[in-house]
Amino acid sequence: MKDRILGLLGLANRGGNLIYGDSIYYALPKNKVRLVILATDASANTTKKVMDKTSTYLASVVSFATKAELGHALGKGDLAVVGIMDANLAIKVKTLLKDGDI
Repeated sequence: MKDRILGLLGLANRGGNLIYGDSIYYALPKNKVRLVILATDASANTTKKVMDKTSTYLASVVSFATKAELGHALGKGDLAVVGIMDANLAIKVKTLLKDGDI
C-alpha cells in the first residue's frame, strides 16, 4: 500500500500537482493545497509549523512515510512536507491511507 501511494505521488509530481518544502506555507493561504503529507520523522519544529498553518487555513494533514521515502518517490532529497494540489488525488490518498495498513 505504501508503494502505491508513493507511486501516485511520483506521478502527481511529474504532472505538476505537488508542492514541497517552504512553498507549502505560501500556497496554504491561497487554498491551493488539498492535502498536506508530513513525514513521520519530521522534526518537532517542522511538525509544529505545519500543524499551526494547516489548522489556521483548515487544510487536511496526514502523517505518512519517512523523509527519505518521500524524497525518493519524488526524485528529490529528503522531504519533510509535501502538498497535494489536486482534489481527486488527495481523496484517493486519504482513501488508501484509511483502507490500508501502513
